[in-house]
Amino acid sequence: MEPEFGRDFTVAVVLTAAIVALATDSIALGISVVATAGAVLGVAALVRSRSSAHRVTAGSHTHLSSGRSPRSH
Repeated sequence: MEPEFGRDFTVAVVLTAAIVALATDSIALGISVVATAGAVLGVAALVRSRSSAHRVTAGSHTHLSSGRSPRSH
């Protein structure tokens, strides 16, 4: 996962939680927003890491079997 995505997502979650806590006067609700977003981010990171690993593996097999680099086309 790209560091920029994680940083942007974290900022968005913290701001959302602060707004929810201020708007509803409930700190517990703000904390639950952070916990839910953390779980979503964890699942998204797991899915992205698995799918990118598949792409890298598939790409290396393709290049090895073709016997030439992509730039030679």
